[in-house]
Amino acid sequence: MHDNDLVEMNILYVGISPERSGAVFNPELLTRYPNRFTEIVEGAPAIVAEAIHVADPAASELPESVFLWADALAQEGVVFVSDRCEVGPDQ
Repeated sequence: MHDNDLVEMNILYVGISPERSGAVFNPELLTRYPNRFTEIVEGAPAIVAEAIHVADPAASELPESVFLWADALAQEGVVFVSDRCEVGPDQ
């Protein structure tokens, strides 16, 4: 699979660089949700499953959702958790 394959499948992938100025990375924000990696990639070695976490907020009993705002051209993004979404179709 190549970068163009992901783009054609409408998948946005991002790299996290916590060492960059202004960057904040809180891995516990996503790792508290069930990890579905081994269900998606059957037979994956355990060490890979420890390194890749596919967060599934829908499988959690927490009353919240995970949201992503990303500007691919500016290479900026924010992932946040909220119990509601304030953004509507007019915004």
